[in-house]
Amino acid sequence: MTPRRYRLTTPISLPGFGEKTARQKFRPAAEQQLEGAPWTMPPDRSVRVEISDSPYIVDVDFVRDATGAYVASGVSVHRAYPFLPVERAVPEPELRWPEDLEPEPVSPRDVRRLPLASYIQAATAAANKPLDERGEAIHKALSMPRGRPEPGKSTQFYADILETFEALKAQGEPAPAKALATRKRVPVNTVHQWLYRARQLRQKGK
Repeated sequence: MTPRRYRLTTPISLPGFGEKTARQKFRPAAEQQLEGAPWTMPPDRSVRVEISDSPYIVDVDFVRDATGAYVASGVSVHRAYPFLPVERAVPEPELRWPEDLEPEPVSPRDVRRLPLASYIQAATAAANKPLDERGEAIHKALSMPRGRPEPGKSTQFYADILETFEALKAQGEPAPAKALATRKRVPVNTVHQWLYRARQLRQKGK
């Protein structure tokens, strides 16, 4: 089985992007304006996660906190459609799509299966980490133990499962076991059995 590959578009500054498009599409109602109700902030940066062998692209928006660090403020999932090739590559191409293109809808089932917590962590690393540290941080965020445990040969698998579980928990995933189950396509009970075995091996120093 070919491992899934990812590409993260280099984070770019988007001055005016959020202000212009967000205000045109979504505006707080009059009573919200008078109350100062919660509202989305225009992003200072965005990182695009392109997923190989998948029709989906995930965009993560960021705003800066008081220390200047980028904090994820929004996530959007888009279905990608093939556009017509251009004669010459340019920084800001005007993309065109085939006239006979039949857009397929975003599938809620597919979206539920996307490991959005890992994508957010990887995009945050791309936005904040120094250039020489980004590769390792992104790889760690997107990695997932492959296969299933085998009798007598799965010590590393259990260690990786436990490490991934702890990483998801540390980054704020509310249900890390469920997230693992979704990505491994197994019941949640199976993940809990793996974690139990992983903790036993850790206590034994293996």
